Amino acid sequence: MNKLRPESIPEAVIAGASALVLTSYLVRCKPGEPMPDATMKAIEYAKKHDVPVVLTLGTKYVIADNPAWWQEFLQEHVSILAMNEEEGEALTRLCRSAVSGE
Repeated sequence: MNKLRPESIPEAVIAGASALVLTSYLVRCKPGEPMPDATMKAIEYAKKHDVPVVLTLGTKYVIADNPAWWQEFLQEHVSILAMNEEEGEALTRLCRSAVSGE
């Protein structure tokens, strides 16, 4: 599944898209697998053609491994972010009780 190569990403398809929808799992692979590079190529085409990049975080465990990296990635590459409460807590390192004062 993680064998998609950057040269397999069709620029014309992304250029004509309403949005590029991705999951965080696509940039989290074993060393040497081409999927992260293919994902970044798709993002490059989306930015080039003003196509919004939508990312779903997937699971708090992916984000909790390196929240600072994800914060930078989101700021540089993502237009719309979809997440649940646990993923948001992992990303911001805030917990519900700290925010609500409980």
